[in-house]
Amino acid sequence: FVDAERLSGEDTLVIADEKYTGKDIEDFKFKVTENEDGDYVLKANGNYVYVINGNLVYGTDAKEAEAFVIEVTSAPTANEGIATSEVKVIAGEGNVTIAGAAGKKVVISNILGQVVANTVVSSDNATIAAPAGVVVVAVEGEAAVKAIVK
Repeated sequence: FVDAERLSGEDTLVIADEKYTGKDIEDFKFKVTENEDGDYVLKANGNYVYVINGNLVYGTDAKEAEAFVIEVTSAPTANEGIATSEVKVIAGEGNVTIAGAAGKKVVISNILGQVVANTVVSSDNATIAAPAGVVVVAVEGEAAVKAIVK
């Protein structure tokens, strides 16, 4: 699929860095019209859009055109109940503090991939000893993060 762009106020279609304007893009301008069944059909350059063997093609017979149903809804998306993670990793001097991960497994590895701590955190604010340098902290169900321990 290639997105069309409007450049300098004129309809423009850019395909593989080549610009097409005017008559060149008429095949990509679709008119939506209602058929006798109350459904909608697409028309471009006097031809209707058909679906044959899963492919979109043009034809002149309006009765053979692919019908589309357009419905208006009051709430097309629902974002209620989005769960956000509040897990925080804070590097300290000789330790890493994990906040908001009670009951989750935490694995701390050094930059070489060697596991230096592997535990299940029992509180919402746990401090785990870690060697100085860059460590990777993986909290169960969260993306791993890097921390620099002093």
